Amino acid sequence: MKKFVSLLTIFVLPTILYVSCCKCDTRDYFLLIGGIKSKLYTSTNNVVNDTLKVIDTLKADIFLNINTVAKKKPSPLLNFANPSYACKCNLNIKGYKYKIDSIKITSDKVFNGISVGQNLNAFFKAKVTSSNSNVISYTTIEQWIENANFKNYQYSIELVNSTTPLINKVHKFTFLLYSDGQSYPSVSDKFVSWQ
Repeated sequence: MKKFVSLLTIFVLPTILYVSCCKCDTRDYFLLIGGIKSKLYTSTNNVVNDTLKVIDTLKADIFLNINTVAKKKPSPLLNFANPSYACKCNLNIKGYKYKIDSIKITSDKVFNGISVGQNLNAFFKAKVTSSNSNVISYTTIEQWIENANFKNYQYSIELVNSTTPLINKVHKFTFLLYSDGQSYPSVSDKFVSWQ
């Protein structure tokens, strides 16, 4: 009987401790870009087949696929605690591990004299919303990257284009985001046709 109680204690006690202990993970976590996805739209969102008809302004959202990574290894004792049962813990997220180095926008056709595959950033502006006054303004993509606060959760970048192409009216855009020596491409989900 004594052996039975000892065995029962050996198997039951760790389970009780595992479920009842509360130890939050105190590591610093960082956001890491894992890829991007682009979405094109206009104020009217007139889509025929897979072509977006643009009358005035083309808008593009670049969504960042984010992963979290820890800065240092956890304590080996953390494996014996289960915060999901016993308490509520929030991750200590410090911001992005690597900043965005640059963004490049290209087209599959010549766009106002700019060759296929060349940078079209000069034709796009990035939306900036002031956190204090909710005032919306637009700046260059390069200026947006320089001023972006990568300690916050910025999961998307909104771009606008008001320039109508002169000759080729139908385009398919590719968005390339560069961060920490990595390139993250996204081909636009629709063809764009200026009216």
